[in-house]
Amino acid sequence: HTDNAVREYPDVMSINVCSFVILVLILVFSAILLTMCSRRMIRSICAPIDLLVEEAKKVAGGQYDTPDVTIFNDDEMGYLSQVFNNMKAQVSANFKNMERILELQELLKSTELKALQSQINPHFLYNTLDSVVWMTENGRTEDAVVMLTSLARFFRISLSRGSSVIPIADELEHARHYLTIQK
Repeated sequence: HTDNAVREYPDVMSINVCSFVILVLILVFSAILLTMCSRRMIRSICAPIDLLVEEAKKVAGGQYDTPDVTIFNDDEMGYLSQVFNNMKAQVSANFKNMERILELQELLKSTELKALQSQINPHFLYNTLDSVVWMTENGRTEDAVVMLTSLARFFRISLSRGSSVIPIADELEHARHYLTIQK
């Protein structure tokens, strides 16, 4: 029996070595395959997250006109990208609405100011002309001339040749004429 075992030993050992080599090759191949699959899976999870993070940084920086994030996964990441795109569109619309509201408020202030000016100017003109009439009737023609001259220059500056910006020197002259009329 021992003789047979001694004779078969090299054959059994060669089969064991072959089996061991095959087992090692299978393990190496499995490890490589597992690594490749793991990397692919991690990339499929991390890439959409990285994309959303980059787009969120752009939106946080005020860039609302960037293209929508397109993640076609039918999972949480796909849903999250849709919600992000909707949020970005809503924030952009809100900012545009706020800009429009600010423009309208500025226009309203300007319109209110012009309406008040148009109400004040006729009363001021009527009162000044009444004062000129009173001065003329009482023989104060020189005072009436000074007042009418100041009134003419006052309104010339008020109209400011259609410009909304008036130099400070003109503003000071405007105030002097107004004070002359009031005096």
